[in-house]
Order: sequence, then C-alpha cells, then structure tokens
Amino acid sequence: MGWEIRVSNQLPVVLAHGMGDSCFNRGMKKITERASNLLGGVYATCIGTGKTQSEDTKNGYFLNMDASVDVFAAAVDADSNLQGGFHAVVFSQGNNVIRGYISKYNTPAVHTFISVNGVNGGTGA
Repeated sequence: MGWEIRVSNQLPVVLAHGMGDSCFNRGMKKITERASNLLGGVYATCIGTGKTQSEDTKNGYFLNMDASVDVFAAAVDADSNLQGGFHAVVFSQGNNVIRGYISKYNTPAVHTFISVNGVNGGTGA
C-alpha cells in the first residue's frame, strides 16, 4: 500500500538538470514522469537550456550562468501551463539556474524549491 496525493488545482512541477545531463535523456524523462504520477498526474516538465539533447548537454558546460537563467526564464514564460506559478525540483547545476531565476525573474513564481545535490554557497561570475 502506498501514498496517493490528489490536490485540486495542484501547481505544476518544473525540473532542471545538472551539468552533463539533458532533459532529453531517458533518466530525466523518467524522473519528470514520476513526479507527475506521484502528484496525481499534475503537469510536469523538464526545462533545459538547449533545443536538442546535444545542445542541452553542451550548454551545461559552455553557456554562462546568466545566459542559462535567461534561457530558462524564456522557456517558463512560453509555457502556458506554468503561468500560475510552479514547484521546482532541481539537480546539481540546475540549482544555480533556478536560484538565478528566482532572484532575477520569479514571475511566474516558484512556490516550492527542492534542490538535490545543488551548490548552495559561494559566488561565481
């Protein structure tokens, strides 16, 4: 017997991956699907910084953080399912992207921020 969570008007979930990963990879697709299923079928999406698997992976290494945050924000803005806000579940470098998004944009707002193995201190340029 397991848990089942059903909440009316549940906010969607946005995932962001770490360096060397991609939203197009099987693992991130499965985690995104699992997040949706655990929350009763809520809309869930992984937002990367590239339009293809190759570009998304390479951008994790070579796209500077300011540009990564801007690309993420543009993707959030373009997704009509996210306009009422969302929960964020992020991995590794995705932590920095979502922290940048919250600081610079946060419209639509992040309601819950869960960081898995993210860097939470220090500065970079």
